[in-house]
Amino acid sequence: MHIVLKIFLGGVAAIVGIASIAAASIWIIGGAKLNQKFTAPDIDIAHSTDPQIIADGERLATLTGCTGCHSERMQGKVMAELPEGSRLVALNIPRVAASLTDGELAKIIRYGVRPDETGVVVMPSQIFFILTDDDLKAILSYIRATPDEGKELPQMRIGLMPRLLFMLD
Repeated sequence: MHIVLKIFLGGVAAIVGIASIAAASIWIIGGAKLNQKFTAPDIDIAHSTDPQIIADGERLATLTGCTGCHSERMQGKVMAELPEGSRLVALNIPRVAASLTDGELAKIIRYGVRPDETGVVVMPSQIFFILTDDDLKAILSYIRATPDEGKELPQMRIGLMPRLLFMLD
């Protein structure tokens, strides 16, 4: 009986050790992918205050899905809370945009690349990559015309499952 218990406990220890190494690997490799640097060309573009261009930008933001993730008035929302503790949050765009130039914001939209050259998490930039400069200008104009309504959002948490997905991408 004593030997069976030793074998059982040894097996449990091995499984726990392998699982710990796997989790640490996912955390480290997935985290490295999250912090990966990307280069994207600068975009020389400026928003407009023309009401027609702003209205077109609102239409385009709806058609391309901006308002699906960031909410109808672009104030952001929690997109998902995963059982392992991850929380995916679509940011309050008027608030974020206030600290960015038009070119920086356009680069995030079109290429999914922040000013620090890291990628934006879960941003479907492949949709926006094909937008004309006029369409991009319209979306920028809508964002600039949309006030920050003060909505506070919880912090994004990227846990093990999203890191695994980033690692496999």
